[in-house]
Order: sequence, then C-alpha cells, then structure tokens
Amino acid sequence: MDPERLTQKTQEALHDAQTRALRFGHTEVAPEHMLLALVAQPDGLVPRLLLRADVDAGRLTQQLEAELRRRPRVSGPGAAPGQVYVSRRLSELLDVAEQEAQRL
Repeated sequence: MDPERLTQKTQEALHDAQTRALRFGHTEVAPEHMLLALVAQPDGLVPRLLLRADVDAGRLTQQLEAELRRRPRVSGPGAAPGQVYVSRRLSELLDVAEQEAQRL
C-alpha cells in the first residue's frame, strides 16, 4: 500500500484511525479503527452513504467503539509509546480497494 496513492480523505481517515488506535491503547490499526474514522468524517462519503442506506451512524459508532474496547490494551514498559502499525487485515483491505479503484 502506497499512502501517496490514497485520496486526501482516505489519508486523513488513516491518520485519524492511527490516533484512535493509540487512544484505545492498541498497537495495530485495524479495519474497525479505519471504519470508525471514516464514519466520523463530517464531509466524507461514508456518512452520506450510511444516511442513504438508512444506517444509524451513531449506533454504528457505539458498536465499533464497544468492539474496540473489548480488545486487549498494550501499556507498560514493553509498549512503544505513540507507535502503531497497520494491521495485516487493514493492509489487505487497502490493497483490494486500490486494485478495485484501478479496475474502475
């Protein structure tokens, strides 16, 4: 995944997802962090799509946050402060999205 090939909104969401992962005490940025960041973009595409699909964005946000709170937190002397990595699942999703964008 080449971050330079991502749209500006996707780059912003990825940065926001990293920040959210840190707040949850996670060392990996998972697809759930990314979706949470995309849902939170007030002028982004995802909130508009959710509205059209009649999905309650507030409830989705609550469910994503609850799922992320259930995951183990990393803290203490072994944790590298401020350091998070893109998870394999998220990397694969971004690669598939890039391939689909090229196809279109």
